[in-house]
Amino acid sequence: MADNNDIQERDEILAILEQEFAMAQRREPQEDGLAWLPEWFLGKRGRFADARKAITERYRQYIAHIDAEERALWYRWGDDFYMVVGEDLDRQGGKKKSVKYLTGQAGYRKTKGSLEIVDMQAAKRWAAEHLSHAQLVAAISSLNKTQLLEAVEWEEEVDPETGEVFVRPTNVPDGCTLTPPGDTFYPAPPKTKHLPKAALKELEGVS
Repeated sequence: MADNNDIQERDEILAILEQEFAMAQRREPQEDGLAWLPEWFLGKRGRFADARKAITERYRQYIAHIDAEERALWYRWGDDFYMVVGEDLDRQGGKKKSVKYLTGQAGYRKTKGSLEIVDMQAAKRWAAEHLSHAQLVAAISSLNKTQLLEAVEWEEEVDPETGEVFVRPTNVPDGCTLTPPGDTFYPAPPKTKHLPKAALKELEGVS
């Protein structure tokens, strides 16, 4: 359920945006002829630009506020969230790697690894030496990260002390950093805009 302060803040921001847009709305001058048109037209364009700038700035402030609250949420509850989801996964058992909750689901999904190019020229030189001609054609104007990632070869290694199996690349492309494949933790809020009624009742303590 939304906090009253959040609702009030949202309404205040919407009211400000409406005021800014209203400033740009002026009735057409009731004058004979069209001598007035250039100044009125340009002035109206200027008011639209001012309103657009004000709305954009308010939007950025609101998004920054939401981002800060989300970072605070992860900072305060992130570790506990990981722990509880892990415990729920253990209790659930089976092959499923995610748990469904009233307000979404969380768990792990397999990833193929990822690649970031930090030195484009070095990466292009590596590609020229290691990729086929057909692959290079797609990389003439800008290097395609998919081709580089597919060219990486991985091998499994076992930690002799823990027995944990992990993979490592044997040919990291120059100018690139790699994230190995594996299970990535994810929290997934509900896809619908609003929470389902069952979830709202649960959160509000309504039987």
